[in-house]
Amino acid sequence: MKVFMISYGGGHSNIIAAVYKELIKNPDNDIIYVALTGAPLKLKGSGINYITISEIAKMLTYYDEIVELGRKYGMPFHNDSFGILEEDTICYYGIGMHDLINEYGEVEAIKRFNSCNRKAFLPVETMRCLLENIKPDACVITSSPRMEKATGLAADQLGIPIVRINDLPICDFIPYKCSLCVMNEWAKNNAVSVAGVPEAKIFVTGQPTFEADFDVDKTYVEKVKNESGAIRFSRVVTFFLENGVDQSKEVQGIIDIAEKERNIFFILKLHPNQPLYRYGNIELENVFVTNGDAKPFFLFSDLVITTFSTTGMESALFGIPVIVINYDYRVYSPDYIKMGIAVLCDKPESLGEMINLYLDKKSKEYAALKASQENFQLVRNAANNICDVIESSVAMATSL
Repeated sequence: MKVFMISYGGGHSNIIAAVYKELIKNPDNDIIYVALTGAPLKLKGSGINYITISEIAKMLTYYDEIVELGRKYGMPFHNDSFGILEEDTICYYGIGMHDLINEYGEVEAIKRFNSCNRKAFLPVETMRCLLENIKPDACVITSSPRMEKATGLAADQLGIPIVRINDLPICDFIPYKCSLCVMNEWAKNNAVSVAGVPEAKIFVTGQPTFEADFDVDKTYVEKVKNESGAIRFSRVVTFFLENGVDQSKEVQGIIDIAEKERNIFFILKLHPNQPLYRYGNIELENVFVTNGDAKPFFLFSDLVITTFSTTGMESALFGIPVIVINYDYRVYSPDYIKMGIAVLCDKPESLGEMINLYLDKKSKEYAALKASQENFQLVRNAANNICDVIESSVAMATSL
């Protein structure tokens, strides 16, 4: 089975890498993985055999034109300090501009580029040329825009089976036929209503990145629990702070509660980019401040407080009650309250009472939130489940 995979960096490359590692276990599988923009930086040392956009661009008959356009439109935005190779920037922008000009003409293409930069790109023509050359049995993509979306559209035109893996539970409309892999039952229900994909083609597989976040060595978890001081308490509340926002008011509110609730252990989990001194020295035995790894705290917290951090979603995946604090009526996306995986605290004076309510496993409030989170539980063996979807998609296509 020949599989064409393509992704940008960050969580998207983590998803594809996990599926790649599962697929490659079968020696009969031939995998071509195109790692876009920052993905090669994420994949270094991973054992993943990938190619970059500059390598795959050489397969195109108009490669020289791509380079010329890329030098003109891409190089002004290239920054060596990011670690992305110059030739990859050239080919990424060159392909984007080539297809943009062919679709809209030079004047309109330049206007769109000047207005939106690379967000104007959707190189379906180039991806179609590449797929006609490679002739894969299936294409695997994530929910990223531009080149991944273009791959889906091109593969659909060519009748190549597409497996799309959503990184988040929320979904948008998908303008091509695909088998859609989603992380849990909540995500499936959401996709059924908005994705435009037949329900029979939506599969609850889990999501490899979230799953990997929770495969943490138990010895490490116990070490963190002991060193933080949480081991001495039967109830642990973790507040995951938001980077780039002054949350002094929220932190002080939790400290005030901690002073009264000495039998509850409070963890202030700062973002890794936030210095520990950001919120001052807190001299309470039941308060611990850290900017370290978030993973172990999911495994021994009884309650999580956050704003719109993905830590709220991760907590809900494992059935931890989540309180979203929103004292300024900000709009969060995704909205965990509307998703039913968290409860809202919109008044500072209500937080202490809510903490006690949702730490009490006998309270009706606790039971209601747990029931609401039920469709949001983590699905295990995600990479293997996704590979099953890929194989069945190919088998179904070849049987037609």
